[in-house]
Amino acid sequence: MQIPFFEVIFCNERSFSATDIVLGVDKLIMSSKEAEIMIEKIAIDLVGQMADTKLIHKDMEERYVYVTICWMEKFITIGTIILISIAVQKFLPTLFFLIFFLGLRKRTGGYHFDKFYQCYLASVLSYLAILGISTSLAALY
Repeated sequence: MQIPFFEVIFCNERSFSATDIVLGVDKLIMSSKEAEIMIEKIAIDLVGQMADTKLIHKDMEERYVYVTICWMEKFITIGTIILISIAVQKFLPTLFFLIFFLGLRKRTGGYHFDKFYQCYLASVLSYLAILGISTSLAALY
């Protein structure tokens, strides 16, 4: 018996229609855009506090904001993938995926989107696609 991919991922007996998936992705995109603005505000405030307490020089503030934003975005993306892997009980295969995927992306440069939410969605959807393919292949053998 073959289990539909989205039921496996979301551990749910409910079937999803294409409309449900599109609406869910649309909500995710909107919340991702809002999160991008929030991430930038948090980074600016954090680095501003560091500059005010003289932990960093004022002239380096812009660089620190950029690096802080990059680290926060990376943490959010990897954290989301790890949470999904725990939810679907695929933590160990996900670690292998992350080691391979992040290593490959670091060495090849990867594809660069204009906005964080685009990169976030591409990364999470790539993971879900690989998870779906591996689940389907595992069911065959």
